Amino acid sequence: MPAFYTLKELKKRLVDVVPAQLEMNDVLNEVAARAYTIGRWPDSTAEITIATADKSQIDDSGGERDEVWMCYIDADAYDGAISFKVNGWGGYKIRPLTVDYAEGIQGWAGFVDMGLVSTSAGYDRKYKMPGGVTSATRVTALVKKKYDFLYDDDDEFPIRSFAAIKAGALAVNYENENEVQLAEKKWAEFEGLLLRDQKQFDGPKQIKVAFKPSYSQKPRSFR
Repeated sequence: MPAFYTLKELKKRLVDVVPAQLEMNDVLNEVAARAYTIGRWPDSTAEITIATADKSQIDDSGGERDEVWMCYIDADAYDGAISFKVNGWGGYKIRPLTVDYAEGIQGWAGFVDMGLVSTSAGYDRKYKMPGGVTSATRVTALVKKKYDFLYDDDDEFPIRSFAAIKAGALAVNYENENEVQLAEKKWAEFEGLLLRDQKQFDGPKQIKVAFKPSYSQKPRSFR
């Protein structure tokens, strides 16, 4: 199996899967865009650093009184953040602004997605940062890349797993036929196959087994 299929190769293999009334390029691009949207494929994500001292990225308009800082991610280059790290520590989750209004900030130590804001260069996605952030804080974000649509037959498709590609193509077909439940089932299968393929791509996790010193001692009955 090649590392990546070309559009031409996939069109031949999916000729009996995608009905004639659907444009094959559109179906394949929708499948790839879905993978980028959920951020499951290794090449669909990137890690970027947000310099808190850069006033073009950080807005302390909330003032020092309530210590509200905002960070901005280029929405023309990235499709939002998956997660953040603060000073090298991960685990910072993101919740939408509607939940922030409904539940308030008490007990929440994550980021809040404030939506899109217009800039002179295009659009940024704005995030409210957790308390305790200063100009010296190091913030990195795992972001979802924007998908660049493929058109040429020689273009390489960004997903290796043909099983996942086929499941995604069937999902698009079911959506076109308004078979919502079948489409959702196939999209769930698509995501599961992507996750399995990513594990195969990354290799098995190394498991370290540690023994307590007492375990190496002989049982009392043998002494």
